[in-house]
Amino acid sequence: AVRNKSAFCLKTHEGLLDKLDFVIQQWRKNIGPGTHVILVSTSECLKFLGIRDATCVVHYGFPSSPKQFGSRLFCMAKNFRNLSEQDQTDGCSLVTRSVLLISEENARHVVGILRYLERTDAPLPPVLLTFAEGVHVAREDLKTNRPFCSYLKSFGMCRDRSVCPDRHRFNPQLDQSAFPASGVIEVLPLYIKTASVYYGRLVRQNHEEFESMASEMFSYYADKKPGAKELLEGALYAVQEEGIFHRFVMES
Repeated sequence: AVRNKSAFCLKTHEGLLDKLDFVIQQWRKNIGPGTHVILVSTSECLKFLGIRDATCVVHYGFPSSPKQFGSRLFCMAKNFRNLSEQDQTDGCSLVTRSVLLISEENARHVVGILRYLERTDAPLPPVLLTFAEGVHVAREDLKTNRPFCSYLKSFGMCRDRSVCPDRHRFNPQLDQSAFPASGVIEVLPLYIKTASVYYGRLVRQNHEEFESMASEMFSYYADKKPGAKELLEGALYAVQEEGIFHRFVMES
């Protein structure tokens, strides 16, 4: 690009701040058609140049933060398309490009970059999608001791798996249900908290564990019948209905 006669090259960095005005003047100068103006700059100097009409940004250094990434892209702000307007002259509009070089050293940032690009409706490279999925799998391998995602458990899907700190893989040893794996249980819901957490009355069941629990409750309360002196939120109590005792949790 430097040897090409149709390319006009400029450079600026912290050691050339005295030439900053010259660079700005040359950038804004009307050069003949077909000539490409190339500016090599550091991120620190870039914010002082006030450039908004660039057509391409090449990130030779990986941006250290989303803010820095956005400030680099802001150099092309005047050439961004307004998607709220129906532009019929697509063939005449300038094509803006951002070239970001990603290596294995930047693997931890891949998921964030993908989320950034998804909001722009930009075409996502298959290689980047595959790489991001590999990062997701690696992160899940490190969450074996984390609790199971409450959103996935309650609603069948996580709000955002890329930032959720909890586990999204079912572990039979950690997630073993206290309810029997088979059989018919009829419950009258009294208070529904989420799709998988609710309080209710056990109407009918055909499992020995529930029968033994009901028998133990009957023998305990029929003999002692301790009266509740104070009702506390979250405490467990029993109520008698003829010859049957029901347990319930006090809620506000």
